[in-house]
Amino acid sequence: MTAVLGVSLAAAKAGAAANKLPLYAHFAKLAGNDQKKYTMPVPCFNVINGGSHAGNKLAFQEYFVIPTGATSFAEAMQIGCEVYH
Repeated sequence: MTAVLGVSLAAAKAGAAANKLPLYAHFAKLAGNDQKKYTMPVPCFNVINGGSHAGNKLAFQEYFVIPTGATSFAEAMQIGCEVYH
């Protein structure tokens, strides 16, 4: 089971190299995204863990901060880090 990630990544890198594309562009092509402009995803910050596997009695599984109002990935990272700290 641990070899799955390595084999998958190797196959993805080989496909990107065969198409002479950077890995991110190869993934976009596989997903059907033919746009020339790529955007970074919004980062999520897991700030509190709960549920039966967390070793506490919180009634929820996880609490996330998702900075959806940020205008850039850098700003989203800054917002998430400042909320966390």
